[in-house]
Amino acid sequence: MDVQVQRTFVIPPPPSEPSAEVPPTVFDLVAPAYHVTVLFAYAPPNPTNAALLQALADTLPRFPLLTARRLERPASHPDHRLPFFVTGASGAGALVVEAAVPTPLSDHLPLAPSSPGLARLHPPVDGATPHVLGGVDVFVSLWHKHAEVLRDIAYTID
Repeated sequence: MDVQVQRTFVIPPPPSEPSAEVPPTVFDLVAPAYHVTVLFAYAPPNPTNAALLQALADTLPRFPLLTARRLERPASHPDHRLPFFVTGASGAGALVVEAAVPTPLSDHLPLAPSSPGLARLHPPVDGATPHVLGGVDVFVSLWHKHAEVLRDIAYTID
């Protein structure tokens, strides 16, 4: 699959939200560190890229950990072994990679998770991939510890 990256940018965290430190949950502390990739593929008719990006920008403030920055505490801090997340205006934002595939979506179904073309979009990616004859893929790659939030979003979307 010939994946052609069109542009890459970051949707910043909402500036109106105050910065906050979020401690890790017990699940964050015991979950292994790896990426979980989910690919949603839709046949036409599809919304425009602009509509998808606006929907993402509207959704991110409701799930602040998706734009959080993960930091380590200084060694002098009593909880220096525990990482924490910074949300709000001091967060990292969400990376978006827009890409196109010059062939119909149906030519690639079922999608192989180890496809070299898709692997170029790893990690973490949240973007739209339009196919030449229609169809759109929403490809999300998250660090495993944040994948539970994605599950909640997917249920909300469906």
